[in-house]
Amino acid sequence: MDKKGIGLAVVLALAFSFLVFSSAFFRGQRGKKRSVFLSTTSRGYHIKDGRARFSFPVTGGVAGWLSLFTLGDCQVEVRKNYRKFFRGRREGIGRVKLKGIFKFGDRIDVLFGGKNCSVFGPFFRGKEKAGPIFLIVADTMRFDSLGVYNSSSKASPKIDRFSRDSVVFLWAFSSSPWTLPSHAVMLSGKYSFHISPDIYHERIPQGIKLVSQILPPGSSLSLNGDVFLASSWGFSRGFAIYLENHQDPFVKEAALRLFYLSKGFEPSSGDFLFLHTYQIHNKYRPELPLAKEYWGKTGENPGEDEFDILSFAKDNEGKKVSPEIKRKIEFVYRAGVYTFDKRFGEFIRWLREKGLYRKSTIILTADHGEEFGEHGGWEHGHSLYNELIRVPLILKLPGNKFAGLRVKEPVSLVDILPTILETYGLRVPHGLDGVSLLKTIQGKVGRRKIYSYLEDNSYKITPGRAAVIDFPWKLIMTREPEGRVKFELYNLEKDPWERVNLFSKKRVISNRFVPLLLKIPFSRIKAHGKLPEELKRRLRSLGYIR
Repeated sequence: MDKKGIGLAVVLALAFSFLVFSSAFFRGQRGKKRSVFLSTTSRGYHIKDGRARFSFPVTGGVAGWLSLFTLGDCQVEVRKNYRKFFRGRREGIGRVKLKGIFKFGDRIDVLFGGKNCSVFGPFFRGKEKAGPIFLIVADTMRFDSLGVYNSSSKASPKIDRFSRDSVVFLWAFSSSPWTLPSHAVMLSGKYSFHISPDIYHERIPQGIKLVSQILPPGSSLSLNGDVFLASSWGFSRGFAIYLENHQDPFVKEAALRLFYLSKGFEPSSGDFLFLHTYQIHNKYRPELPLAKEYWGKTGENPGEDEFDILSFAKDNEGKKVSPEIKRKIEFVYRAGVYTFDKRFGEFIRWLREKGLYRKSTIILTADHGEEFGEHGGWEHGHSLYNELIRVPLILKLPGNKFAGLRVKEPVSLVDILPTILETYGLRVPHGLDGVSLLKTIQGKVGRRKIYSYLEDNSYKITPGRAAVIDFPWKLIMTREPEGRVKFELYNLEKDPWERVNLFSKKRVISNRFVPLLLKIPFSRIKAHGKLPEELKRRLRSLGYIR
């Protein structure tokens, strides 16, 4: 080839590389309809119509799996050293997983086409011993809405059945009463005041490693409800696929969509799936047929199939609400729990049918609860009382190990990351605030203190609050205007709903805990930072900001 031909080939190669790698961020589509998800993966290739191709050399040998993920209607062909290795079609959210021996210098070619087809990867992984690990978060699900915690509740028959194969933590606490910091704690293993004193105004710092960055590349996948889990906060770091329901995360069928789409991943050994839904969150929008089914079982008819608790809270601030109205609101809310429960049960049945259930680790929890006027407030994000920070936490281990165990020792959502790492067989890094739940189960954790924190100037412009729990004692500190500090002390064993403040009567105990809370670095930010306009629009539509 002459010099002119070589030069042209180099230019074409550089141009093709630029086109491939500049398409890493895109809005996915399914068929002719726009998808409700936005991908933020760092290695994505997209074509609207026709065919495309990308190639890469194997730079390190591995005997195991090559994985590609697809979004849309895709015809995919994979060649290894120019020989056809795989050919097939994937629709919606799909996965191509190929077993083989990949040596240094092997060449892999991926040809794909279709209408609005996107391909993510490739990801290489050796053989793993761990089964799939699921972290399933039902946003705003109160612990006492589940029968396993409250025998009078009829809203969770599927979860109650699932709990028989699992370990149930009776006293689990969230580290925050609202979504953003609570999830940051779950995925980092650090309390939010150690991540950022005011996480609402700042992204999760780069120095904070999430579980998805510690697990092997290509193993972490997520479908979530966006808004306070948007990639703009830094949550997508380390995920091979991070799909956000950015169009309407609060639709009535949110849980149905979540579990249906997650099946496209075809989870297998070594995968970590983080699944999150706002199904139960305001506005309370249970799927109506399931809501009627639930109300029929309870013999109640609240006369509502949808309820806006935020608007109600604003209209009734400081007013006394009748028990009848409160009961109606709770029944609409619990119908949402019943809807999630039904869809969760269908997903568990699917795992059984695929032969995945028994070898899976499944962590089911909520990021926070919801208040129905117990302390004069409604919904969440404003206090650290138990209706907001005591959460359900149910852990199913491979082989249903420790099935039926009920753990009374207090634990925290900060313990989730070390639990995932230990289950995966990885070393738990030093410097975390969390402790593996497996160690608590085995009695290897001594008496410990658990913290919860609500930053100053949060999205609801509330005063800063912090709580420390040294069971059965719980001390809450509120930083009131003009620098005043208020303390409340409760005995959770005798007073789980925190009715009687013992701070002035139990001075010895109070004095032991006060210095711990005074050390917490509260935010000094006095004004909201800049948020992306699209995120502002979504928060405003939900009533979180004006």
